[in-house]
Amino acid sequence: MQILQQLATKAQRAISDETTLDLIERGATKAAYVASGATVVSGLTINEWGVIVGMIGVGLTTGFNVWFKMKYGRGERNE
Repeated sequence: MQILQQLATKAQRAISDETTLDLIERGATKAAYVASGATVVSGLTINEWGVIVGMIGVGLTTGFNVWFKMKYGRGERNE
């Protein structure tokens, strides 16, 4: 019984420290994000994954085209 009381006292001191509370809050936030992400990822169907991959592909292609035109000036007409 005395061991539990000593542990409770030490835990109370640790939790009352602002740095410890900040670390606990950051850890809890990260854990919540990971759990949410895992839930979303595990719940997607193959069709939904296809849409996501397609959107990423479109974004990459558009980004490359914009970069290419800016770098090499292609697509401009010099009359």
